[in-house]
Amino acid sequence: MMNKKTVSLCMIVKDEDWILDRCLDSVTGIVDEIIIGDTGSTDNSKEIAAKYKAQVFDIPWEDDFSRARNMTLKKAAGDWILLLDADEIFDKRDTEAFLQLLDNEKYDGYHFTLLNYFDEENTKEYSVHYAFRLLRNTGEYYYQGRIHEQINKKGSPLDGSRFTLADVTLFHYGYTEKAIERKQKHARNMPLLKKQLEDNPADPYFLFNIANEYMAQGDINKALEVYLKSYEKKAVSQAYFPHIFYRIVLCYMTLKDYGNALSFVTEGLAYYPECTDFEYLRGCIYQKSHRHLLAIASFKRCLTMGEAPNRLKFTGGCGTYKACISLGDIYEEEEVYSNAVNCYVNALEYREAPGCTLSLGRALSHLYADGHQLFDQLILKLPYGDHDEKQLHAINILIETKLGQTAESILEQSNLIQKWKEDYLFLSGKLSFYLHDYKKAISAFSALYEDKLSLSVLSCYKDEAPSYYFLSLILNDLLYSDKLTSFIDTLTAGRKNTCLLTAGLLLPDAFPEESTSVFDYPFFFMLFEILLKSGQKDTADRLLPAIPKLFILDSYTKLGEIYARQGYPVEAAASILQSVKEYNYIDKDSAWWLSSCL
Repeated sequence: MMNKKTVSLCMIVKDEDWILDRCLDSVTGIVDEIIIGDTGSTDNSKEIAAKYKAQVFDIPWEDDFSRARNMTLKKAAGDWILLLDADEIFDKRDTEAFLQLLDNEKYDGYHFTLLNYFDEENTKEYSVHYAFRLLRNTGEYYYQGRIHEQINKKGSPLDGSRFTLADVTLFHYGYTEKAIERKQKHARNMPLLKKQLEDNPADPYFLFNIANEYMAQGDINKALEVYLKSYEKKAVSQAYFPHIFYRIVLCYMTLKDYGNALSFVTEGLAYYPECTDFEYLRGCIYQKSHRHLLAIASFKRCLTMGEAPNRLKFTGGCGTYKACISLGDIYEEEEVYSNAVNCYVNALEYREAPGCTLSLGRALSHLYADGHQLFDQLILKLPYGDHDEKQLHAINILIETKLGQTAESILEQSNLIQKWKEDYLFLSGKLSFYLHDYKKAISAFSALYEDKLSLSVLSCYKDEAPSYYFLSLILNDLLYSDKLTSFIDTLTAGRKNTCLLTAGLLLPDAFPEESTSVFDYPFFFMLFEILLKSGQKDTADRLLPAIPKLFILDSYTKLGEIYARQGYPVEAAASILQSVKEYNYIDKDSAWWLSSCL
């Protein structure tokens, strides 16, 4: 009988009490010992580790991740070593697949799939990468590199055939706002990467990692410059090389240079024809360039190809629901609403798909003008959830499609408050806002916030709630000034400053202007569009003096697109032309909007 293989979990940790408990709990039952090298925690990390009977020892930090990791490897007694970061959670559904790896004599190590979440509450949107996480403990292997360390072998070249990708998933929360804020990762990583590059100035992998840091910091131009240097080395055999193509294309798309984006994604497909994600990006480039026939062909190819193999997968859904949603968006823009409905319904068949129920509702509203007919069709076509959940989504769509009276009638006759109080309060507040009953809206949102309730069924709309609550308080003048001030104080810095800027323009006597440059731009434009949607154009226009204070190049083109979407073509054209006058800036999207408005 084969002896059971043992597993040592080796980690290096510093101030990870916000997530360490979840990490260690996720590997309970699959590891035989836990070894943690602590590089200077001042929080409760050590106490949490002790709860799991971990061996914890201190490692003086010397700006070298490999040194710290190698010190933990030396203490491992298991046949295998599981290598996790504290912000990674093992997917317990893969336990059996993990245990089978331990008896395979063909390999000495495995890469796992990491799903990188950017919002702890939204697990439907993520990127994908692969990281080395399981090592046979032969004593021959060690880590090398100050940061983004790589496995190496003592005394001989590393035999790549001894390592492979396993069908095991980790959930990675290190890119969430909370993690980045706590750990200040970007400030820490860049100096280490630059030190590493000094030793190997032409190493394409180090260049790739530095470019990733620039991209994470939002410096797209610098990121692109360094990605291109890494690309020039043509390290085609390396696992990270397809990632370089992907990142270069994303940079060009962000900069709205669709010509170069198309050139690189086409070259990427020549190297990696199985990469559905590249084909999906090509479709997005065509869509952004308003070349709809080519975009439709690309997205249909994605559906034929299916999801990319793991080694060429950068995000989920390119061969399934994302392609369906993109097709639906094009058909909706082309006013082929029946096709759009079919595409959105197909997308919603995938439970992991992000919400496109609103898109489905918009398309259906062009086919069914009567509110009750539209509601019945939504209940019929929404593919998942019980009747109550479908009702919640359908009522939200009725509100969005300006069928508020029908929505009010259905909401009042429902029993939704019994089971889904938080979602009911959100819909009641949102509906009251669009019916201009701000007192009732404030009552609903106050209950939502004071009881610290979070949306369940309608969680994808959680960012809307603070917008409607804030605007309801503002539009009641100063009747709720204490509530308004208290609510603003609960917001993040960027959102708080945005609210103060808005309040200063709408209620200047109560909120004098403050000097700041930190704003939440998407939140500002959300407030502006909600006011237009609710028929408060005069109020929305009073926010226009804020536009120059945002200090973003595409502020007037964004404004123009919002005006166009909400049916104000004259104002849309004027805003886009203002962008040309003020900043000499116009992109293909705004040029298309301009041509459609003139």
